[in-house]
Amino acid sequence: CQEQVRQGETLVLSLIGYYSTGRLWLQKKEKYVEVLKPGSRMLGYVDCLEPASGEKMLMRWLKTMEMAAIQRQVQMKVLEGLRTAVKNCLEGCESVYYDIQQDGLVATLADEHSRPVHLLSDGQRTILAMAADIAYRAAVLNPHLGDRARLKTPGIVLIDEIDLHLHPSWQRKIVKSLSTSFPEIQFIVTTHSPT
Repeated sequence: CQEQVRQGETLVLSLIGYYSTGRLWLQKKEKYVEVLKPGSRMLGYVDCLEPASGEKMLMRWLKTMEMAAIQRQVQMKVLEGLRTAVKNCLEGCESVYYDIQQDGLVATLADEHSRPVHLLSDGQRTILAMAADIAYRAAVLNPHLGDRARLKTPGIVLIDEIDLHLHPSWQRKIVKSLSTSFPEIQFIVTTHSPT
């Protein structure tokens, strides 16, 4: 597959992901990926099976996409796909965007108040980060699919304790929300929730 991608073929790459119970608190140390060039589709596989969060890499990509959209004065389709995935999975989310001035992710919830993501509840942050990371990886692996990358990218995602930090009503909806947002991805999850 890597050789076909190097040759410029528009091969659809499968997504692989693992989200551990420490996904909200464990942060990966930033490391320089010298083997891969910026813009390489293979960046979608970097640390995809690590138990710690790859939030820094996601945030760097979001910031780059937001700045590119402003510079080119166009909507970035892959960024719109990510936003749609987050809105589908995060109950009450009206919009999500990278605020350049605040240098961070901001969400607008149903109460119409925009707030930095770090001020959301643990459950909201967990779902937002997971949905955004899956959409980001789909977009990086398959940029030729544009805003449909999240819909057309196949793969397998493992989630340990999917109900972690979630309100009981969310626990009943999250699997369906993820499956709707990423219909070609098989989710394998564990839970202690009876619902």
